[in-house]
Amino acid sequence: MLKVDGSIISTPSEFTVGVQDISQAERVASGRIVIDRIATKIKLNMKWSVLNADELATLLTAIDKVYFNVEYLDIRTNSMQTREFYVGDRSAGMYTYRDGNPIYIDIGFNFIEV
Repeated sequence: MLKVDGSIISTPSEFTVGVQDISQAERVASGRIVIDRIATKIKLNMKWSVLNADELATLLTAIDKVYFNVEYLDIRTNSMQTREFYVGDRSAGMYTYRDGNPIYIDIGFNFIEV
């Protein structure tokens, strides 16, 4: 479902695609708003319900660079697209230990198009 720099990453439990307009807006003398759309960018919001320690480490290592390419299903074209992204804040809760290895829940972060 998702590739980071050509490598498949764990399929998220939740995946939301946001289309964000970056714009500059102001009201003119008539009261009408004038919007200058500078760019349209993609934001991919993802959550994983449960990952073991190795899966989480692999996932976090894949997105360790400041910028990386992500291949994802674009909702506007219904086709796979590759764009450059960076990652937002990352979070994970430790749930329990299984056979001496931690199990993480509620892992979440987002990719924001550069």
